[in-house]
Amino acid sequence: MARYNQFYYNTRYVLPVMIGIIVGFALSLLCAPFYDCDNNLEIFDSNSRFSFNRIKKLARFDDSPSRNEVLQQQKLADDFEPRINLQGKPKHPSKTPGKIFRPRYASIELNIRYKLFIGIISTTRMLTDFSIFLNQTLSAVSKKVTFFVNNAEMNEKLLLETTPPGVNVVNFNDDRDFLLPFHSLKYVIDNYVEEFDWFYFVTDTTFVRPQKLLDLVNHLSMSQDLYMGNVVNKHSIYCSLTSGILFSSSVLVKISSKMEWCTKNSYSDDASDNIGRCVLHSANLACSNSANGRKTVYFSSRNFDFDNSIDQLIYTPNFNQSLTVYRIKDLETMKKLKLYFNVVEMDEIEKEIEKIEKNIMETACDTPEGCDSLIWPLGVPAPHKPTSRHEVIRYDYFNLTHLYFGTDFDVITELPESYKNDINELIEFSINNLNKKYSNRYQFKGLINGYKQLDPTRGSYYIMDLLLFDSFQKALIHKRVNLMRQLGLLEIMPMPYVTESQKINLIITFSTENNYQDVLRFFESYQDFVLEIKEIAEKVNLFVIYLMNDALSVQEKEIYNFIQFKIRELSQKYSSLVETTSRILEINILIANFSLYHSESYKQMTVIEYVSRKIDQDGLILMALPCVEFKSEFLNRVRLSTIKKNQVFFPIPFSEYMPSVIYPSNMTYFPSEVEINKNIGYFNTHTYDFVSFYNSDYKESRDVFISKKNLSSQNNSVKLYKFGLDLYDLFKQNKNLNILRATDQALKCRWFLMKNCDKPRVSEQERQRCFSQKENSLGTKSQLAIHLMKNYGQINKN
Repeated sequence: MARYNQFYYNTRYVLPVMIGIIVGFALSLLCAPFYDCDNNLEIFDSNSRFSFNRIKKLARFDDSPSRNEVLQQQKLADDFEPRINLQGKPKHPSKTPGKIFRPRYASIELNIRYKLFIGIISTTRMLTDFSIFLNQTLSAVSKKVTFFVNNAEMNEKLLLETTPPGVNVVNFNDDRDFLLPFHSLKYVIDNYVEEFDWFYFVTDTTFVRPQKLLDLVNHLSMSQDLYMGNVVNKHSIYCSLTSGILFSSSVLVKISSKMEWCTKNSYSDDASDNIGRCVLHSANLACSNSANGRKTVYFSSRNFDFDNSIDQLIYTPNFNQSLTVYRIKDLETMKKLKLYFNVVEMDEIEKEIEKIEKNIMETACDTPEGCDSLIWPLGVPAPHKPTSRHEVIRYDYFNLTHLYFGTDFDVITELPESYKNDINELIEFSINNLNKKYSNRYQFKGLINGYKQLDPTRGSYYIMDLLLFDSFQKALIHKRVNLMRQLGLLEIMPMPYVTESQKINLIITFSTENNYQDVLRFFESYQDFVLEIKEIAEKVNLFVIYLMNDALSVQEKEIYNFIQFKIRELSQKYSSLVETTSRILEINILIANFSLYHSESYKQMTVIEYVSRKIDQDGLILMALPCVEFKSEFLNRVRLSTIKKNQVFFPIPFSEYMPSVIYPSNMTYFPSEVEINKNIGYFNTHTYDFVSFYNSDYKESRDVFISKKNLSSQNNSVKLYKFGLDLYDLFKQNKNLNILRATDQALKCRWFLMKNCDKPRVSEQERQRCFSQKENSLGTKSQLAIHLMKNYGQINKN
């Protein structure tokens, strides 16, 4: 009994839990089949009565639909027809977005304004005296300088006749002079208030220092309303118009809303008071002569005589620091003031440079690079640091007369005149600085050594060893000087707009000196690179010129007939092009004793003299040698680099070396295209036979040359080839034309045999050019040495 009680005591809390779990599992198993969405576990009928049928159904766990119900559901599914609701579809946006119009200039879209507008209150009488000077002086710092005058009797035509050229003048047909400042303000507010940050108004009897004015506005903040000028009277709060008034654009915007009040309350004789009263009422501002820590100084020249007073004013700080000098009576005083203040500003710049150099030297050792970061001269970019031996910038060695190893192909060349002037100027500069430092003790006796390095990031660097006579020691000494000619400011030259659609008239000249290979090679190249491409062929006309003697030999006749045959062959093959757009014209020019006129200049001038008559005035002409091998890129560059009434183009071709020297002797055929490689050829800077120009520019240059020779009366009968000049010499006579000479990788020239250069009627300059081409066209020195060694035995036999 005691054991039973102990068991009961231990299980009395567990037993009810176990019984509850068992009953719960049993009920969940009984009710699981009845959890369905379509079956409601209701055991009562609709009248809330107990239903035994439902109990039976539940007892059988029969929750599946009957057969009739399933068939009925399938029938309804088969009869279902979908309906599409299209009402209000597709939906349209409530607002149609408009087309976005962007301004032409980015400055307009970004709301970038010009810095300074300058308005000058003037009179018609003073326009002719001061307007040109003030306009030229102030235009350097202001995008817009406008003179405002008041004359009711002057119409627009009369204003244009009396206004000096280049001066912008606005006239108001109102004789009330006291309203002229407000007319000017109203005009500026209506037209320029959104384009400029600062507006400066002054009278025409005031000299303004433009750089000081620009420096002032560059250091002022646009976030403030500013009414700045000179207060003449200590008891006044208005700025003087005579000495100049500076407005911010925000102040002018406030004045615009009160302009009617300002004009009605302009009762003072002094325009400065009327403007000051308007600003005080509109913007609640009094005149101030300082802003953002910068103070302006003004100088009155009421009793000022420049010649008598300048000696005392030099030492007056207020005068040297003044922004304007007002009440000037004559133009000569203004010019003298401009010259004086230019000198003052140059002195200030030099002092500032010295200050910066001193600061650089003091702080250089504290930089990460240490004291080695100091580069001479100070303020110049660091020298170019080559990453390999191919990027090392070499030094050119020179003396007073010659340049040594100036190029890879020249050992010694005479210095051009410009080079000599450059060296003489540097020597003079060096001697002056040495005498300045050593009390005039040195005299120049000669140049021992000279070295020049052209660094594209810095400029020209010179090292010169000077031979000097020391007047103190009475002996010759040697001094080494280092000089740097820095690069100046880069300037973008405006050039006319040109396109690549201009048609080119290509002129190729053959003569009795050419052979079959020259003729065949050119026509094959022209066929492959021009006629085969329709877009290129439509923009090129070919003029084939044949220069012949009065009596042709049998071989010369065969070559001439071969040229005619190739022209007929190409004309028939490309008849659709030749008959419409890309013409091929043959011109024969007969020259007596042609062998005497071997010079290329003679041939060049003879051909252009004849062909220019057959080409339109606006035609683009390209003259080339039969060895030419070009591509479409070169033709496009010809169109872009040749500008009518502005520029002619002398491209430098890549000329092939002698094939038997540069290619192995066992090669059965040579490459079909010249490869740009230092072992294959070189850029021939000695030739001027490739040139492009407009026919009108040639005729203009021809007229210029004839007028210089005083042969204008015989213009039509003058033969330029008799003067021994070429097209390059002719275009140099015309100062209106620029000459562009540059290398072109798309222009290549096959090797051809050059005849004897030492011919009659050839100028010395052209003879030297011819010899240089013959020397350089054979091959490199190493290639010639190898070729000589290979053929040494054969040469000895001969």
